[in-house]
Amino acid sequence: MKQEPVARLVSRLEVALHGVGGDARHGRVVLAADGDGTLWTGDVGDALFEEALAQGWVTEAARPALLAEARAHGVTAEGDAATIARALDVAHREGRYPEDRAYAMMAWCMAGMREEALRAAAHELLLGAFGLHDRLIPEAIALLTWASTRRVPILVISASPRAIVGPAAELVRQRIGGGVVEVRSMTPTLIDGVIQPAIDGPIVYGEGKVVALAERREGRHVLAALGDSRFDLPMLALAEFAVAIRPKPTLLASAPERVVQAV
Repeated sequence: MKQEPVARLVSRLEVALHGVGGDARHGRVVLAADGDGTLWTGDVGDALFEEALAQGWVTEAARPALLAEARAHGVTAEGDAATIARALDVAHREGRYPEDRAYAMMAWCMAGMREEALRAAAHELLLGAFGLHDRLIPEAIALLTWASTRRVPILVISASPRAIVGPAAELVRQRIGGGVVEVRSMTPTLIDGVIQPAIDGPIVYGEGKVVALAERREGRHVLAALGDSRFDLPMLALAEFAVAIRPKPTLLASAPERVVQAV
């Protein structure tokens, strides 16, 4: 994988932007970015899941669905909802429970809680224990800042729950000085604002990120896409500029030659 300084990437993006009309305000282009490991270090979904278990937000409202997940994937689990959720997480980390299902579960396991309350708690977590401001990745922020100044809309496509990706994306928007930052992430079904034990829309993971991006892309040209893992490759493949941010070994091993690493 070729490395390229951020300043040179910005220059190339500028040339490409002019090549498609030079005026992002006309809605011709977008920039797509993964969240965890790409815009910030660490995983906000994992952080929210651990907080939910610690605070008792995983309750009996989620237990039937959690138990069904465990049985469907051969995961031995008994006890209350939190215990089953923890067993599924352990199975996921051991490779016995599919990653896409695990990340979806982490979005709906707080069933019975109002999403606005979860979102407020997630915001406090980001500012406090997680420390998002200190985790923002400079290479990615520089590219997003360019997009903001050129009025290129930014789409954050993440496998983490909407309740925490939304506040995280807003903090990123503040850091880059404004601009349009939209989010498509794991979204639980809601009834009257209350989380249900199911996912609304696509499972935003791997090929699911392409589906989620299509829902927000609205025919616009993907000028650049940013990612850090091999599961971002389907999204990176759509972009004129496929940019790896601090790529994981699996991305280094499997990325096509056209993917460049921002440094």
